Amino acid sequence: MKEAISTIERYNPELYDMYDISKIDKIISDYDNSINSTLSIYDHECSHIKGMDSVSSLYIRDHISCLEEFPILKTAYNTDGSKKDIIQLIMDRREKIKQNLDIEKLNSLYDALCNDKNFVAGGLKGTKNEIELLVSYLHENDFDEFELSLLVLRLNKTNLTNEQKNRILQYVKEKEFVCKNDDLKSQKT
Repeated sequence: MKEAISTIERYNPELYDMYDISKIDKIISDYDNSINSTLSIYDHECSHIKGMDSVSSLYIRDHISCLEEFPILKTAYNTDGSKKDIIQLIMDRREKIKQNLDIEKLNSLYDALCNDKNFVAGGLKGTKNEIELLVSYLHENDFDEFELSLLVLRLNKTNLTNEQKNRILQYVKEKEFVCKNDDLKSQKT
């Protein structure tokens, strides 16, 4: 928004002079504060953005027809209105890579879809479930750095020791691993 104001100032100074800049600055500040604020949804604190994601997900689930009206939503949602899980997103990304789409743009999109998802309802349990899915999937399939980074990010959200995290990563990378003390199962949810 600040860039838009400076563009107006540069290219249309008469229009810029018509507005009270202090009011515009206040609007920008209020917007920035609302984005960084927290909401309470189902008695869980979450960022404003994640709260909006939660509300959007509920709406899409209850109004599946919007998936046809706005096909881009099919990137993140299944045809029944539920959000795609981490493995579905990985597989979709792989399909798009096969179509020779721009890898940097795909990684940016799927980073947002995979890592900025709303964990309000699942909390640490949601992270643990995704770790288990990722470990199993990556162990059984070849993977790239992006896919491995999804696992590392989630491992870093846990209270596992570095030794436990390293054993899990070794398991995924070497495809031969014996889990000591059921590292993931020992993770508290």
